[in-house]
Amino acid sequence: GRLKDIDVLGYFPDPDRYRAAEPALREVCGKIAVARIERVRKIVDALIEHGVRISVEDLLPPGKPVEGVIGRKHIAIAVFARNRGRFQDQQQIFDELLGDGCPADVPIGFQLTLAGAAELIHRCDGIAILAHPGVSNGKPPDPEKGRDLMRAAFEVGFDGAEGHYTYDQNRPYGRDHAID
Repeated sequence: GRLKDIDVLGYFPDPDRYRAAEPALREVCGKIAVARIERVRKIVDALIEHGVRISVEDLLPPGKPVEGVIGRKHIAIAVFARNRGRFQDQQQIFDELLGDGCPADVPIGFQLTLAGAAELIHRCDGIAILAHPGVSNGKPPDPEKGRDLMRAAFEVGFDGAEGHYTYDQNRPYGRDHAID
């Protein structure tokens, strides 16, 4: 399967080299932010096409700067609030509309590859670490997918992988794991 939704840690031991490369890091982060906002717009359009009451303004209020990342979980919360009585819970929204392969499953237009992430971190004289490989690209935790992901990351230049992660405390699994 395709690798996606992977968290990466970049540790920067040399502040001067980091500052010299910071514009490149900011440029990539800007591209990701623009692509995520465009994704929100496309998801809203797809939801409206399926008779869901929602607007871009519910998620991106005019005149208010975007803080943080607006993901599918935030969209499910807004859909649930605007469509009282139509959905039993947010999980139903995910199962029918927002989840992988569903009508409003819209990929992010610009995504950094594993190789691109490692290269960018190394350009900043940083150390590229794969975060919680047992949970990335396979939820709930899947050790086999985690090992495959680590192999892929090391092949493209990652320096290490997170060795201990409190899955039960940081990513509780159960009925709601899909809206993570």
